[in-house]
Amino acid sequence: MNQEQVWDSVAKKWKEYRAKPMPQIIEFLKDKTGKILDLACGSGRNFSAFSKDAEIYGVDFSSEMLKLAEENIKEISNKVEL
Repeated sequence: MNQEQVWDSVAKKWKEYRAKPMPQIIEFLKDKTGKILDLACGSGRNFSAFSKDAEIYGVDFSSEMLKLAEENIKEISNKVEL
């Protein structure tokens, strides 16, 4: 099993386990603006921590994680492109 298959298989459980950004992440990202690349964005749990002025680009090799990230985009006001 390769890494993509591993993350595809655990995506839903991982989203439940890591549903919200950690406080340190929120503090670090709160004032970031402009174009931002979230490499290995997973389910997109950190998208909500970015400033509302941020333009986010999320990349992940797990298609299942990207499906979950797409769901998270609907819950925030930032512009996000996966």
